[in-house]
This record gives sequence, structure tokens and C-alpha cells, in this order.
Amino acid sequence: MMSSQYLYGPGDIEGHIGLDNNMYVVDFGRLMPPEAPSYNPSKNKRAIFYHLLPATLVKDSPEPLCSDAFTKWNSTENLEERQEIENRVERATRRLYEEFIPAAAAKLDAEMLTDWSKEFADNVLWTNKTTLEELNWVLSLTSPREIHKFKFNIRHLGRLRSHVKSPHAKKVILSACAARVAKDDLKELFKLKTFEVSAPSHHPYKKVIVKFLNQLHGHTKASKSYWNALVSKRLQEKFEGCLTNEERTNFDLYSHIDLRLVYLLLLKTTGIVLTHEAESELVKSPEFRFVEADIIRMEPVIKFQSQVYLWGSLNTLASVDRLIKRGVAKPAEILRSLKAAEARLEEAYSVSPTCPLINMCYAITLVRLAEVRGFVGCDIDRIDEFLDTCAKVIGQKCYIKALRAEVLLCYAKCLEKQDNPEANEFRAKSLATAKEAADEETSCRMKK
Repeated sequence: MMSSQYLYGPGDIEGHIGLDNNMYVVDFGRLMPPEAPSYNPSKNKRAIFYHLLPATLVKDSPEPLCSDAFTKWNSTENLEERQEIENRVERATRRLYEEFIPAAAAKLDAEMLTDWSKEFADNVLWTNKTTLEELNWVLSLTSPREIHKFKFNIRHLGRLRSHVKSPHAKKVILSACAARVAKDDLKELFKLKTFEVSAPSHHPYKKVIVKFLNQLHGHTKASKSYWNALVSKRLQEKFEGCLTNEERTNFDLYSHIDLRLVYLLLLKTTGIVLTHEAESELVKSPEFRFVEADIIRMEPVIKFQSQVYLWGSLNTLASVDRLIKRGVAKPAEILRSLKAAEARLEEAYSVSPTCPLINMCYAITLVRLAEVRGFVGCDIDRIDEFLDTCAKVIGQKCYIKALRAEVLLCYAKCLEKQDNPEANEFRAKSLATAKEAADEETSCRMKK
């Protein structure tokens, strides 16, 4: 039996009854409320339709937020109610710009000011001693996963840079922003080349890639004007607040970025795959020049819904469980499978960071990885973040507590390998949490 329900969302959301008599809701493009225009002075008045508040911020808002704020869809005749709708979104936007982004900047500064990070940044990071893994770790500090933790989006990287104090953090963020500007330019060149190519072939596109990457590296006559005129201007348009007032005039952008970080992010976001030799030389040699032979292939970069990545990771985790039960797999094979599951979950998390199932699967995968590695590298803080997100959405369920007990036990075993006396404390916490989860499960069954 069907009953009518209120549906909260934008005025242009659509409901349909299909030919199969099922009901469908479509056009969720404006489900999130817009950022208040006062905090986002875009020259395009239609920015309220695509500069939307992050889902994580909206979910945790202490007051309801309207999708139609600041648009003509907000057409209630009660002027006071209309103004209050916009005031709520204004307050949410203020929290975004004045609380969450500064908090992320403070954390990034703290990350860069630890003894290890300061030593690494001062003596290794900007030299040819840096490894590919270390550069990828630095880039991960501004990845969508890290950014979404603080309830803002990649387009706010410019604002983040305006708040950080560490010169190393400023350089990392500026490099990440420059890479995303370069990605847009390269994709535009691909589109133009498509109209010229008559036969299906990668060769013409490889020539475009090589010429563009060498221009980025400073090997062409147009390099200087590209960096200091075009990229600088696009940075200000794409990432509001990225450059200070002093940097907007007479600023040598090329000397304030790390080209290796730009290349790594550019290659990742465009699907360009280099040979191993080219990658190694790129990281070590400042005089590196690209040739067509450096490019193995160009892979399509496709963004799926989070469920696609999630089901893929669940399938991988299930196959790992089967291999372990049968006892036929070697630890190295299990480790590769778990890393593949982690990569898919990373994609799922970047699309839907508040999904409890994604967060729970991610936590389980990290525990399994620590176990297969011989109880080395159990990142308990990161796992706790995933489980805390689950609890916020669905409550403190007994199975979440049971998983917490497993995490605590895994961490205790990691500490035991280091002869850390805190291991006993975490073992005791694990036992207590497991008992609490079991008691709650028994209570729930009795009620049923």
C-alpha cells in the first residue's frame, strides 16, 4: 500500500512513473544547496547552480538547508521565511570558509612542522633524493579523500593555500592547483586534435602530449609566457584565493612549484602511462625532456558511481576470504588482492565519503592489510575515522563495536611486535569492546 511522503530537494527535481509502473526520481544535480554568493564572488551569476555546498557539510548541518536558496525557485510569498532560508545557507557557507578550511590549513601546517616532516621537507623533498613513493605521499595531502575529511571540495584548494603558513605546504598546494589547470588545457588540446585526426591512432595524441609536457618543463619558447600569463590567470579563476595580491603581479609561478608534483598529478588525472624508466628519470633529473617513446598508452579516465567501485572491492574481499579458507594462496597474492580492493575503495570514498558501507569496508580492508603484513602498519587513527563516520550515519551498532574490537586487537599485536608496553592496554580495550558488542547482540536477539 502506497502513501504520500514529503520529498525535500530542489524545485527542478523530477518524479516519474515508468512503463513498468515503478516510481523513479531523477535530476539530483542541484540536491545540495549553493554556496552563499557573498562568499563566492564569481563573475558568472549562474555559479549558484554548480558551486554547491559539500554533502558532508550539509549532512552535519545543525539546521535544515534549502537546495533552492538564492535562486528564483525560492519563491515563497513569506519574505521572512525566504530570508531565513538564505540566512541558514549563509551561515553554513560561513562555517565552510571560516571554520573548516582554516582547520584543514592548521592540520596541514602541523603535518609539515613535525620533526620528521620538517627534516624531510628542508633536506629531501625538493631535491633529486626524493623517491616516487614520497612524492605520491606528498600529493596525497591534497587528495580528494583528505580534502573531503574537512568538508570542502577540490575547488577550495586556493582558499586552503591562503590560510596555510608553511612555505612547503604552500608549494605543494600551488603545484596541485597548477596540475589541475594544466589538465584542463591538455584535455582541450585533445579535443582540438580529434577534429584533425582521420584514422584511429594514438600517434597524433602522443605528439600533442610530448609537446605540451615539454612546454610545461620549460623546453619551448612559449614556456615562460604559458606559466606566468596563462596558468597564473587560470589559477585565479579556477581556485579563488590561490594567489596573494602580491603574487598576482610580477610573480614567477614556474619557480614556486615543483614540476614533479605537477607531472604526477597531471598523468594520474589524464590516464597517461609512462614507461618505468621515464618515471624514474622524471623524478631524478631536472633536465628531463619527454620523447614519444616515454608514453606507453593513454587510458580512459572514467568516473563511475560509488556503488560500482564498492561492488568491485566487495567482490575482491570475498575472493580473498575464499582463498584464505581454502589455504591455497600465498601472503603476497593476498596482499596484492587487498591492495586492489583498497584502490577501488579509495575511488568509492572519493565519490561518496559519507556512505557507511564504504567506510566500513575500508576499515575492514585496512585491518586485513595489517594482518597480512604481519601486524605492521595498522593505522588505527584512520580506521577510527571510518568507523566514526559509520556510527554518525547509522548509530553505534553492535557489529561496528565488534569491528572496533578487532581493530584494537590488531593494533595491540602491532604494538607487541615493537615491544611497546601499551599493547596490554589495547588488548584489554579489545576484550571489553568485544564483550560489549556480544552483550548488545544477545539483547537484540532476545527482543526479536
